[in-house]
Amino acid sequence: MTRRRLLALVLAPTLLLGLGLGAALVVDARARQVDVDRADAVALRYQERLSHYREVVVRELEAADATDPDAVARVLARHRDDVPTLGATSQRGAAASPDYGAARREQSVVTEAMDRLDDVVVDTRAAQRYLVAARRALEVDPNALAPGTFVTSGAPLRAQLLPPMRTTLASFEAVEAPRDAAPVRDAVRRALTHVITEAEALAARLDAGQSGSFQYAEEYAAARTAVTQYEERTRADLREALDNVLAGDGVGR
Repeated sequence: MTRRRLLALVLAPTLLLGLGLGAALVVDARARQVDVDRADAVALRYQERLSHYREVVVRELEAADATDPDAVARVLARHRDDVPTLGATSQRGAAASPDYGAARREQSVVTEAMDRLDDVVVDTRAAQRYLVAARRALEVDPNALAPGTFVTSGAPLRAQLLPPMRTTLASFEAVEAPRDAAPVRDAVRRALTHVITEAEALAARLDAGQSGSFQYAEEYAAARTAVTQYEERTRADLREALDNVLAGDGVGR
């Protein structure tokens, strides 16, 4: 056996092994592309479903009164649980498909935006209930409750003014304040308490044969300003959350 023949026998298995690895790599590359193609197809179907979902939701939200959280809530009740879900695919296809990755991110954005709108609607409805209670309390006019004639004691104030003012304060305090309504709660409470405290002091002076009066316009004006600012802030939050969906940041592109 010559040296050349020995080398051929030694090298031949190495050449055959190399050919085997190359074929395996080709097969694996083709399988990987199949996985990517499948992931792309899943992403495409998702985008089609998402586009239809967006059209329906946006149309109904645009038709709703953006200042009315109840109207927005009715739209959410019909569609909140229908957010399209991205279909499953192989792990390798999902990792290698840019379209699938984009669809996955978009699904997360959609869900978060709808959750945000849902949360804001709940908060706005609670805020509106509290605003109704605050305005109702401030509509109680101390001047209309005060005795309309000359008085010689504090009895008329204790009989006509103080009981309804205390009832008004108690009724307002019984309404649960939203977590961000502290400025309204404090301002309304301060206005009502001011009238009660001043009326009690005035009644005592009248009992002592002294005359007197008190002002409450400043406290009521401050309370009404707090109510207005809170209402504007809650409306702005609802409008922002709604715009995120309508503009496409939250539902589709």
